Amino acid sequence: MRGAALSRPATNVDAPGHPSLTAYAESVGRRVAEATSDEDKRLRGQIFTPARIATLIAEALGPLGTRVRLLDPGAGVGILTAAVCERAARAARPTRVEVDVFENDATVIPALRGVLETCAASLAARGHRLEARLYDEDFLDRVGGVGATPLFRRPIGPYDAVVMNPPYFKVGRDSEHAHLDLGEAGHNAYALFMACAVDLLDDAGRLTAITPRSFCNGPYFRRFRKRMFEKRHLESVRVFESRRTTFAAQVLQESVISTWCGRSPRRRVTRIVADDGDRGVALSLPTVRVVDRRGGDVVRLPTSRLDCDVLEFVERLPTTFEDAGLTVATGRVVAFRARGFLRNDPSAPATVPLLTMHHVRPPTVVWPIPGLAGKPQALALGKETEALLIPAEPCVLLRRFSAKEDRKRLIASVLDPSSMKTLSKGVAVENHVNVIARRDAALSSEEAFGVAAILNSSLFDRYFRILSGNTQVNAAEVRSLPFPDSRTVARIGRRMRASDRLDPPSGDVVVCEELSIPETSARKLLGR
Repeated sequence: MRGAALSRPATNVDAPGHPSLTAYAESVGRRVAEATSDEDKRLRGQIFTPARIATLIAEALGPLGTRVRLLDPGAGVGILTAAVCERAARAARPTRVEVDVFENDATVIPALRGVLETCAASLAARGHRLEARLYDEDFLDRVGGVGATPLFRRPIGPYDAVVMNPPYFKVGRDSEHAHLDLGEAGHNAYALFMACAVDLLDDAGRLTAITPRSFCNGPYFRRFRKRMFEKRHLESVRVFESRRTTFAAQVLQESVISTWCGRSPRRRVTRIVADDGDRGVALSLPTVRVVDRRGGDVVRLPTSRLDCDVLEFVERLPTTFEDAGLTVATGRVVAFRARGFLRNDPSAPATVPLLTMHHVRPPTVVWPIPGLAGKPQALALGKETEALLIPAEPCVLLRRFSAKEDRKRLIASVLDPSSMKTLSKGVAVENHVNVIARRDAALSSEEAFGVAAILNSSLFDRYFRILSGNTQVNAAEVRSLPFPDSRTVARIGRRMRASDRLDPPSGDVVVCEELSIPETSARKLLGR
């Protein structure tokens, strides 16, 4: 039924057997999830919202008027609408909630209808009113895509508020949404949902969404960020530093609740809350410190005063990684493509060392690793593999992936040819590792140790975490990092080489001293 209004009242006035409408909707969602296969959840990007998160999203909308025009696209079982209704039910004055909910999963719609009917009855019993229209269709199809003209958009809205936990999946060429105009929103369903919904808001309306943090930085979402900031002000961001506090470890990267409100010259502050699962630590910062409008609209999310200091220290550096003459590229060996040339035995004849994430163990690359069972450590030489090799010269290897719970996100090691006697013909690097070299000449040993010490430092690791909540370290992110000039890099490297200790903690001290980090901040960074 398209845009059908609820026509029959629920028999139960309150959420049956539950303390609140939100808790009731959560229990309904749990039952639906238990009856849905993991494959179906993956294909739909479906992760139902926990009650605590739904409550936070509803509260982020700010004060509710006596009439609330609400949009809940990709509603699931309706827990976000239930959370808004729960707020309305507590209002002193009669409140009317007019909500359009979208859900195209036929197996979920009966549960969604039941939740909406329960919300309507509960509000009516308290002197309020819910008018719900249920659209059993794809929200993106309804609105016609990003930037669609009224000719191709079936009219809905405008809305005072949008709440959403949009689906999370990549939109490929073979996707059912491939016909939409993706140029302004990136190629992920959650960005499309946000970009389309923001067009449906009233000038003073708010959009609150829980999504992965990936939109905050990187070229992939650059045009999406530009579009959002042209239309809205980023009012607040709640950062969940542990994925277990949001979706019970079902999402690999950090999640955020972002709230976007109408633009105004008076709106110059963004509130950031570091959510630890119990109570949040809040910072109110000038928006210009949070959003770098000159550098691709990157959203920085410092969650402590020390983070703010780190932003200041690193971003006053005189150059960037790329402008310092450094290059970064992913390793050339893709395991499944080179399967026939991989060798587990590092001493196999006619081979060169194959370096993977396992060999990146600061301060220097460790190869071979005894007992690395079932893992290739060598690549067969031949015409087919010549193009996969890099010269046997000093360089830095940086892991592209880390576990979310790893103490460090940036993990780098120096490839020192003098310590490996088998590199005369070159070396192969697997594509889960970034290779850092110099653009116009070989990287000196001093420079290599300097670059590795800087990337391994607590200062840069913390800065990178402020920029990115992803466990992947992309080459594009590394290229844009602020960085010391080449003389400072070499000086750090010389001090590291002259020391008997090359470990990252020792490098921390050298980096802080050479970059003139104030002693108080340095002690906090180093945990002293």
